Parts: sequence; structure tokens; C-alpha cells
Amino acid sequence: MYTILGSGRFAYELVRGLDVDTKDILVIDEDENNLKELKKEGFSVLLVDGLSSDVIKDNIKSQDKVFILGEDPIKNLKLVNITKEHFPDITIIANAPGREIEDEMGRIKGVVPIRISDSVTNALKSALETRIKEKTATLLRKILQKAGSGTVAIFTHNDPDPDSMASALAFSAICENEGLSSKIYHGGEISHQENLELVHLLDIELHRIEDQDELKIALNNSSKVVMIETAIPGENNVLPSDFVPNIILDHHPTPREVAASDLVDIRSDVGALSSILTTYLQQLDVKMDAKLATALLYALKVDTKSFTRKVSPTDLRAAAFLSPFADENLLKRIESPPMTPSTMDVIGNAIVNREVKDGVMFSAVGYVEERDALPQAAEFLLRESDVKVVGLCGIRGYNIHISARSNDPSIHLGDVVRRTFGNLGSAGGHPGSAGVQISLDKVNIEDKSDKELIANEVANMCRKMFFTGFGIDISAKTI
Repeated sequence: MYTILGSGRFAYELVRGLDVDTKDILVIDEDENNLKELKKEGFSVLLVDGLSSDVIKDNIKSQDKVFILGEDPIKNLKLVNITKEHFPDITIIANAPGREIEDEMGRIKGVVPIRISDSVTNALKSALETRIKEKTATLLRKILQKAGSGTVAIFTHNDPDPDSMASALAFSAICENEGLSSKIYHGGEISHQENLELVHLLDIELHRIEDQDELKIALNNSSKVVMIETAIPGENNVLPSDFVPNIILDHHPTPREVAASDLVDIRSDVGALSSILTTYLQQLDVKMDAKLATALLYALKVDTKSFTRKVSPTDLRAAAFLSPFADENLLKRIESPPMTPSTMDVIGNAIVNREVKDGVMFSAVGYVEERDALPQAAEFLLRESDVKVVGLCGIRGYNIHISARSNDPSIHLGDVVRRTFGNLGSAGGHPGSAGVQISLDKVNIEDKSDKELIANEVANMCRKMFFTGFGIDISAKTI
């Protein structure tokens, strides 16, 4: 029996060359993520709270061969000594990154110190990741081969963004490559001008689910159900909360375990799901065309903020692969879509009504026709010099909307608006972008038919709260 104590998952490649059955290798680790893939491959694994003396005594036999391949030399030496206390005659192969540790381990009987260099560990990690991706792609193909003649239903999150749409389009291409038909479904609406331009220019066919009857028909007609950039049924998607999909593909961390009968691939270290789907396309030899490459590359640029936010090697490799196939002219047209007259009006009103205090800008624009006009105007106003935060307030339908943007890395905008407006409605977002939605019922106005009065009251309320949220004490005034 071979036992591995506390190694990172890249080091497991060192024992994969052993000419023994995988069930004769026991991996003991404190990191659940390190053990998941190995368990799938047939290795015996044991998750522990800590590599204590009791754990070693209870799970190692005197005839075992022990590998200690962690990256921490002090911890490795400690594990060597503990193991030798219980099993003096056992053979141990231990990573000894450093001359002093190597010499100290070498003086212990039955211990073989080895030095795993950074280049070796990186190569091993890369080899392991490639192997895992190939196995996952093969599993995906096997799942789709069992789909039969029905339609593969691909569900994105509500109000789909470029990454979810491009990834769904890529999965549709995988289905086509396997001889299957597919349909892309979503809830909510597509409103951002760039998103609309993406759908229009690339002719992406999307099906909006508007009620439970449509959802029931879509699910009844499906042979397999796939969730794209959303992992928990019923949360920001139209699927029932008790539904179990066949496949889940995402790159956002999830607060709890997700349920899928066949495949879950969630890589929170990757900046865009489009990068993960690009890897699948490569592994499954799906033919790349300009339309698909352009959608994926644009989505990748959006989710990584042009490769300045949460960029991983997977994202960079995907971009390098997609670039030669993408249509540069189409990409430019998507990134700079035409602006509607109503959006131009909102930007104009926002400029006229803007107020700046200590680098924080607020503006109220009254009633708006297009919800997406608010974030576009907020992004435009953020370009003003010496402004680090913009909050833009408008009314659409029976709801107050606030779109906020920031270029200050010391501010988490989502936390600020959640703390400031969370008790009135939905509020939250990311460090640099956030949103708020509040029902007009929260505004104390008797005459709900007087739009001008409502607009003024909303502007005053939101103005005072927004500035206060950033610690700026400002008296209320009529806007």
C-alpha cells in the first residue's frame, strides 16, 4: 500500500506512474478540492481536519510506503518525524525543498528526501489539469451521446450577459458537433445595448421563458438539461428549485453543494466561462467559426475587463486560440453599439443634474424608458476628472433604479449600496459596479399620479441616502 500525506494535487502525478492498482494508493489530505478528482479516478482518499499523530497512526500500516509531497518544508519534516515515531522501519519519500531540510531528512533512517523544483511542480500541475480537462470533455461527450433524439435544453441565468450567451452558443455548437439539436432558454430580458448588439450582429437564437407553461413545455421536450453560468436551480434562473439538471457549467463560486446527475464543472479560478467552453471546444475538436469565436472573445474581454480582472492562464490560452478566428470588425461594432435617442436624453439629463461632493457624484434623471440607459450614463459620468464614484437614479415602471459605478479600488461599491439601501429593496453588486431596485411604495407620497412630484421626492431621498452611504453629511434640498 502507498500512502500520500498532505500533498497538493499537482504532486499526485508523481505516484500515477506507480505500477499498482489505484485502490492500493491512499491519499490523506486536509483540502477537499484536492481529493475530488482523485476520488473520481478510483484512488482511495481520506479527508481529515489535520494531519495529526492519531491520523497517521490509524491509517498507515508498517509495510506501507509513504510519500510526503507538500510544499511546506517544516511541515514535511514534522510529518516525517511523527510517522517515524509510530513506524520506525517504514520507508518515506519526502519533498525537501531546501538544503537544510534535505540534509536533516537524509540523516533519518529510511527517509529518501527529494527536491521538487518549481519547474517540475508547474509541469506536473499542468499535466494534471490537462488530464482532468480531457477526462471531463470525454465525460461530457458520453453524456450527450445518451441524449437520444430529443432537444438539449440550455438554460442561462436571468437577464443573460455576454459570457452566458457566448458560452450557451458554444455548448450549442458542441451539441451540433455530436449530431444533436439544442435550444437556448433564459428568463428576464436582454437590455444592455452591447448585449442587444451581440445578439443582433451574431444572430444568436434565444428563447425567453415568460411563464410556467412555457417552462414546462421546454423541459418536457428536452433530452438533457444544461445550466450555463448559473449553478443552483431557482436562483437567478427560471428552473424550479427542486430541479436536478444533467450538466452544470459555471465559473462563479457557489455557497453550497449543487445537484447534477451527470457532470458539474465549476472553476472559480477562471475569469470567464467562455474560456472554459473554449477548452471544451478544443478537446472535442469542434470546428471554430468567426461567429462563435467573436462571441467568446468578446465575452472573455467583458468578464475580465479587457484582461485586467481575475485573469487566469486558462483565459489567456483561450484568448490566444480565439483571436485568429474572431471577426475584428464585428467585435468593434459590438463594443461600440449605436445609442438610442432615449439613452442620449438620459445621459444629457444626468450631466445637467449632476452634483459632486468629495469625489462622489450623484444625479437623478426622473422617468426613463430603457433600464439600461442608467448604467450607460453612469459609466459615461465616471469619466469626469476627480470623480471616483457615480450614482445615477431613475424611475422605470413602478420601481426606482439606481446604477452605481466606481473606479476606486479601495471601495467595494456592492457592499456600500447593500448597507445603504438594502432595507428598502434589492441592493448589491461588485467592487466597481452595483445596482439598487426599490418599489415606489417605499416613497411616502399620497398622490401617486403626480409624476413630477414623485420624481422630485425620489431624487431627494436617493440623493441624501447615496451621499450618506459614503460618509458625506449633506442636507436635503429640492432637485
